[in-house]
Amino acid sequence: MSHSQYSFLMLKISYTRFTNSTISFAAHNQVAISGFSSTTFNYIIGGVVMDDGSSVTDNTITITTTGKTYGGIYGGDCDSGTPTGDLFTGNTLNLNAGNTINQVGNVEKLNFLTSGDAGIGTLNTAPTNAANLSVIPAGVIINTGANAVTFGAQLIGDGGVTKGDTTDNEIDSGILVLTNANNTYSGATNVKEGTLKLSNGGAFCFGRE
Repeated sequence: MSHSQYSFLMLKISYTRFTNSTISFAAHNQVAISGFSSTTFNYIIGGVVMDDGSSVTDNTITITTTGKTYGGIYGGDCDSGTPTGDLFTGNTLNLNAGNTINQVGNVEKLNFLTSGDAGIGTLNTAPTNAANLSVIPAGVIINTGANAVTFGAQLIGDGGVTKGDTTDNEIDSGILVLTNANNTYSGATNVKEGTLKLSNGGAFCFGRE
């Protein structure tokens, strides 16, 4: 996607001053948002590149607001062309339940910090050009900790969904409840830790690993 209209805000990430859409460069960024005066925030992007061949990895976005609206949250993004670099690996979103987020994409791990409604409209599971799919799961790992999260987002993309993460040395004993009957993701469905439930016609990919 193109966010060139927000390019004048790219350096603000270094000072953690968030006044509108925030875009940071490349990899290993730490973005933390605990509050802002407006009720709406356009885009949060962990890292961005200007050319289509570079990678954007290992960014962490932590959002501890509640009751706010976000247009989209992306672990990585490319501002031009069709990306061929890895925009997925190691990108993490730590999130309070109770916000409204139109779309989430290019995150390898989605960690919920609190119980409640996930508030996400669409989660794209596609592991965009991930460098080593034999090592990382080909899709999104969703961790709930000890929390119970109702997940009404539509799951799309060619990646899978894994409930729980056995590599982080933390017990993910919580419950993830899928409630969207229109999920179209085509990857595997795995439960490593905790509980994955269906409710209100929610759907996941049967016949997968």
